[in-house]
Amino acid sequence: MASSIDLQETLKPFHQRASDAEERLEKLEAAFAKTKVVVDPRNEELSNKVAELQRLLEDAKSEQLAEREKILKEMQRVTDENAKLRYRISSFYLCRNPKDVLVSMFHFANKLRDKSRGLMTIAEAFDLFSKGVMPTGPYWDHVKGYHKAENVLFLTYEDMKKDTVNNVKRLAKFVGHPFTEEEEADGAVQGIIRLCSFESLREVNKHGYLRDDIPNDAFFREGKVGDWTNHLTDEMSRILDEKTEEKFYGLDISCKSTS
Repeated sequence: MASSIDLQETLKPFHQRASDAEERLEKLEAAFAKTKVVVDPRNEELSNKVAELQRLLEDAKSEQLAEREKILKEMQRVTDENAKLRYRISSFYLCRNPKDVLVSMFHFANKLRDKSRGLMTIAEAFDLFSKGVMPTGPYWDHVKGYHKAENVLFLTYEDMKKDTVNNVKRLAKFVGHPFTEEEEADGAVQGIIRLCSFESLREVNKHGYLRDDIPNDAFFREGKVGDWTNHLTDEMSRILDEKTEEKFYGLDISCKSTS
C-alpha cells in the first residue's frame, strides 16, 4: 500500500528556516531600536549604519514572509499528494469476459432469489444483461468508465488466471510496494497467490454472512474462464460478441468475448 507523506516531517526544514529568519529579524529590530536612540543626523557614519540596518531589516521581513509562504505552499502540495495517494490505493479494476460475467450473475441471482418466485432462466438473465439491466448499469459502460479513468490499474480476469505471477507483481508495484529480489527468491509472490487463490477464498468463506440475507459462499462458484460455453446458446454468444465489439471498438480492452 502506498504510504502517505508525513506532513510534520516534511515541513521541518521549512519551519526551521522560518524560525531562523524570525530570529534574525528580532535581532535586527533590537539593533535598529538601540541605534535610533543614539543616532546623530550630523554623524554620517552612524547615519549610514542606520540606513544599512533599515535595509537589512526590510530584507529580513521579506525573507520571513517568503519562508512562511513556502510553508503554506508545501502544506498544500503535501495535502494534494496525500489525496492522490488515497485515491490511488483503491484504483485498480478487474475486467472479465462479458459472457462469463453474465453466467456468474445468473447463478448469483438465483442463489439470492426468493424461492417462491422460482429460478430465473438463462434466457431471462441474458435478456436483462444484454439490455444493461444490472445493479451497476450496463456492463460495457462500467468497464469503459474505468478503462479511460486516470490512475487506474486496469486488469483482466483472464490475464490474472493466465499469468498470475506477473500480474500480482504489477499490482504490488502499483500500490507502492514492489517485491524485492529477496522476497521473490523466498517465494513471497507464490505465497500471496496461494493465500488469495479462488480455492482458498472459497474455503474460508464457506460460513458467515455479508449481511443477513447474503451468505459469503454466494460469491463463489467455479471461477473458471470460458464457463459460458456450458450455458449460452450460439445465438446468445453471437449477440454478446457483436455488442462487445461495438462497445469496445477502438479500445485496447483484452477482456473482449472470446471462445
